[in-house]
Amino acid sequence: TGVVQKNLHVVFTVNPSGGDWKNRSTTSPALFNRCVVDWFGTWGPKAMAEVGREFTMRLDMGESENEGESWGAGAGAEMMRLVEDAFEGQSRKGIRHAVVAALVRMHQIAKDTADESASVASSITRTFLCPRDYLALIQNFVSCLNDRRGKVEEEQLHVNAGLDKLRQTQDNVADLKQGLGIKTTELTKKEAL
Repeated sequence: TGVVQKNLHVVFTVNPSGGDWKNRSTTSPALFNRCVVDWFGTWGPKAMAEVGREFTMRLDMGESENEGESWGAGAGAEMMRLVEDAFEGQSRKGIRHAVVAALVRMHQIAKDTADESASVASSITRTFLCPRDYLALIQNFVSCLNDRRGKVEEEQLHVNAGLDKLRQTQDNVADLKQGLGIKTTELTKKEAL
């Protein structure tokens, strides 16, 4: 048994954001007794920016992606600086850079708020935010953007169909006016007789 005990390695992962974490850890001390506990903490701004850039790379940001230098104006400049390492080699700061910076900042604000609320003496629960939550934020953003884009494209199709009908009606009215002009001339000639 000594050889088995010496060579046995078990990897056990637990998500502390689950509501039952506190109960499991206090009622099952054997899980943590004589164990090495590795806490995988949060990602830094650069890592989050790189992940955000990769997950948003397939998104069409429109022509405004190539225009820039104004996305980081004012208070946004600090936010843009947080993620600029992930955009090395790009001379212009486009909308993708601004979107990734906003996603990183939103996650940081949520994490800071959770940490602040946990430090309050009257707090009985704690909310953990981990990289998985950041990935969920990105996926929700991408999903919302794609849904909204689909709705806008559908509305655009309806508008274009309506405009085509208006153009067709305008052409028909022009033809009718021309025909009316011819008929009016013929009528005036007949009345003159």
